[in-house]
Amino acid sequence: MPRKKTVTQKTLADSLGLSEYTVSKALRGLPGMSDETRAEVISVAKRLGYRTREQKQSFAAERINLHANYRRRFQIIMGRNTMINQLVIESLQQRIYDLGDYAEILLAPSMSGTAAFANWVEQHNVMYADGLFLNPGLPKELEEALIGLKVPKILINYPLPASEVDSVIWDVYTPVYQAVMLLYQYGHRHIMFMGNIEEERGYKIRWNAFADAMQACGLPVDQEMHAIYDLHKENLTEIISAKILQVDPTAILCNMNIDLIYYIFHLIDRRIPEDCSLVSTSLNVHTRYHQLTQYRFMLQDVAQRAVERMLWRIANPHMPYEHIRIRAVLSEGVSVRRYPQQNLN
Repeated sequence: MPRKKTVTQKTLADSLGLSEYTVSKALRGLPGMSDETRAEVISVAKRLGYRTREQKQSFAAERINLHANYRRRFQIIMGRNTMINQLVIESLQQRIYDLGDYAEILLAPSMSGTAAFANWVEQHNVMYADGLFLNPGLPKELEEALIGLKVPKILINYPLPASEVDSVIWDVYTPVYQAVMLLYQYGHRHIMFMGNIEEERGYKIRWNAFADAMQACGLPVDQEMHAIYDLHKENLTEIISAKILQVDPTAILCNMNIDLIYYIFHLIDRRIPEDCSLVSTSLNVHTRYHQLTQYRFMLQDVAQRAVERMLWRIANPHMPYEHIRIRAVLSEGVSVRRYPQQNLN
């Protein structure tokens, strides 16, 4: 059987039409190039399965077998949050494929009882999979049932306190907390939180981070003064417009569709950032608004780390469970402006 050709920095350079020096700088995070070039180098490196010396040493230290003697079969269980699932699943599939393995995508069943769940498990040969990836949006009862299966698994979500499972997820607490501190440093005292706080665990964590940061700044936290709504609510545009006019915030921390927010500001004749500063902590990367101050959540990195953690779990079945949070990156735009000090109260 022919050996897989080693991917080197020269391989990447030839593929991208760049110098090896530029590729090396991109992979090491050094300055001197555009964000687009750096992102392209990293993307191609991941796609071709390139690993740095440090990564190889880390895999060896953690006893992760990157190349099994057979083709492993993993199953990715989809939840109801299709937007997040699509982004994560594509990255999971690519990473698994890069390792020479393959993944099946299964739509989460509707839980109508233990017998129905058992039939679903048997029908899809779940117990014979090498590992399960449990995506966000799974109903609590189903998630608990899947975690209880004697199969290696990685939860791509915040685990419940009693869950015996490894987890990898994007950190949503830190960006929200940092965003409040950023706005506070810019002189803002009337900061509005905008988004749902009930539908997903991550939504609740965002609100908790907001409340913690506001309290740390000595600012009041009253849910009635914030735009906390079901994102699918009817007449949402009119409701949010009225709330903004009522509260008259100097800054908004938004976990909603940014297109909707800009549209609402157009309707109520307000400007960003002249009349109100804006920071996005939504998972969407809003390329249309390149001047928007927003946090970029590394979903591809989450998927890659989840696959690595799966291999680690397979190799170390009796080690304690671990919970990994991948930090977001702040992309500073011009949608935040300093609030005049004389207006503070």
